[in-house]
Amino acid sequence: MQDVKTLLQNVENFTSAEIQSIDRQTRSLELQVVVAAVLVLLLSVLVSRSTRKAIQRGLHKAMAALRELQRGNLKSEVLADEPAEIGEMLTLMEQTRQDLAQLLVLVQRSTMEVSGAATVLADSSHGVQDNVQQQSLQMEQIAAAMHEMSATAHEVAQSVATTHTASEEAAQNSTSSQTINTQAMQSTESLVKSLTESAASLSELEKNSENIGAVLVVIKAIADQTNLLALNAAIEAARAGEQGRGFSVVADEVRHLAQRTQTSTTEIETMISTFRQSAHQAVLKMRQSSVLGGQAIDFAGQSSDLMQKVNGSIDKVRCMSMQIASAAEQQSSAIEEINVSVSVVHQAAEQNAELVTQVATASQQLTAMAGTLEGAVKRFQLPEVA
Repeated sequence: MQDVKTLLQNVENFTSAEIQSIDRQTRSLELQVVVAAVLVLLLSVLVSRSTRKAIQRGLHKAMAALRELQRGNLKSEVLADEPAEIGEMLTLMEQTRQDLAQLLVLVQRSTMEVSGAATVLADSSHGVQDNVQQQSLQMEQIAAAMHEMSATAHEVAQSVATTHTASEEAAQNSTSSQTINTQAMQSTESLVKSLTESAASLSELEKNSENIGAVLVVIKAIADQTNLLALNAAIEAARAGEQGRGFSVVADEVRHLAQRTQTSTTEIETMISTFRQSAHQAVLKMRQSSVLGGQAIDFAGQSSDLMQKVNGSIDKVRCMSMQIASAAEQQSSAIEEINVSVSVVHQAAEQNAELVTQVATASQQLTAMAGTLEGAVKRFQLPEVA
């Protein structure tokens, strides 16, 4: 028991000593904690002030950079000399400024190039528009000319058809004329033959009239002698007195008959002379007519030859007119096709004119947009870029 009590007492003493030791350690720890807390608080205050100043400097730099950016000044460099996140933020802002400056420089250059290209495009579009208008006008003139040419080709085809018909009629008329000319030549030959025969007959008749004249001369001489004999008989009857009165009457009658015979012979001689002259003139005329008939036959032969040549020429004209008509029809068809092609080209030219007008309008709009963009870029002060 005593041992137990002693053990308990020892334990109690040990426990009390340990409690005191722990108490002392606790107090010492509390003091250390308080000191540490004070030190931490002081350090926190110092760090907070330093951090706040750094943040304030970084924010001031960032605000200054943003103000310059708001003014359009991209030349001012953002100094990233602050630590930690503030420095990273300023570094990012500087990189953003540089990227934005490079972007705006590229935009400025592109704007100038686009503006120049738009100006060139506008000038080119105006030139092309003028050329397209001239082309359209020329195509209209070509279309009008092709239309007139088509009408002319139709007229030529009609004229050639008319010429072909006329050549056929001319060929028929020429054939008929050649037939008639042949008949006329035959009739002229017959007429010349008849005139020759008539001239021969008249020549024979003239010769016979000369014989009749010779007979009339004899008859006239006989009548003169008879008249002379009747006159002598009348004289002798007058001498015979009453006895020769009857013979005197007969002698007077014979003398009157002889005078009448002489007068009739003279008239007949005059008539025969006139007949001979007329016959001679008729023979001359017939001979002239025969010569003219021979010439007419020659002319008819030449005319027949010419008619044959004319027929050959007319045949050639007919063939050529048929060829020309065929060529005119082909030309008319080709002109129609060309006219259709010209119409298509004219429509394409009009569409090109509309497209060129749209391009000119778009180039003007592009120029305006480039001017607006250039004006927007000019408000920024950009650094010099090599």
